[in-house]
Amino acid sequence: MTEKDCFAYVREMKGDGYGDDVLTLWLRELEGRIARELYAAFEDLPQEAAPASGAPLAASGPYDGIYRLWLMMKIEEQNGEFDLYNDHKRAFDELYGAFAADTVRGKTPKKIRWRYPRC
Repeated sequence: MTEKDCFAYVREMKGDGYGDDVLTLWLRELEGRIARELYAAFEDLPQEAAPASGAPLAASGPYDGIYRLWLMMKIEEQNGEFDLYNDHKRAFDELYGAFAADTVRGKTPKKIRWRYPRC
């Protein structure tokens, strides 16, 4: 899925109240979260998630719905539609959790150097 595909779906569902720049900013937030929570913690994964404009987004296949849900959540949050927001948040959390579990399955965690404070 690309940004434009995601924008078209969200605009069909929620209307055209927000421009591409705002929707792109919100998608970059999610891509940053994926990079920070998943990619940065494992050696076997790419180290950046933010694609160039028009490039496919990080989550693909059965998990690309996280982008649509994320954008709808952000729109509903801004519009004060908190019942809809909570419904989409639950769906997003479930799908994101499945994406995260599938992404890191069988990957090698990065080694962490523990630093103990001097006493």
